[in-house]
Amino acid sequence: MICEKCKKNIATVYLEKSVNGQKTIHNLCHECAIAGHINIGFNHMFQSFLNSFNPNGKNLENLQNLKCTNCNMTYNDFRKTARLGCSSCYLDFSKELSGIFKNIQSNQKHSGKIPKKSGEELLKQRELEEMRKMLKKAVESEEYEEAATLRDKIKTLEAKEI
Repeated sequence: MICEKCKKNIATVYLEKSVNGQKTIHNLCHECAIAGHINIGFNHMFQSFLNSFNPNGKNLENLQNLKCTNCNMTYNDFRKTARLGCSSCYLDFSKELSGIFKNIQSNQKHSGKIPKKSGEELLKQRELEEMRKMLKKAVESEEYEEAATLRDKIKTLEAKEI
């Protein structure tokens, strides 16, 4: 779908507004939405949401020069389509994407379901992380016997990984 304002770019922002039962729908590209070409009533809140997709307050012109080393997709292309070109894009745009992921998911770390077939390694890593946290708490609260037991369990688990 094409932006209804500039009629050039792909519309990536779908805005539906309902006032007194009367519904209006706007399809805009990211640039027109940020520029505030429509009166949406809560413009300042909407603008701050859209600007959250420009993390770290970077100038948009500087982000246009950012390219994926593998597929040559630019960050500007990603902003227009909201799709990455390849797995290397995640690494090359990691600083920019981290802010987006945090805004959308409230966390940058995956904490959902783990695949049964290939999730064994992730489960071990999570268990080690949890044990290290417990070890730190035990040392801070001066529970040295508990800390020694946890330390030994951690060493055993780490030895199994090697």
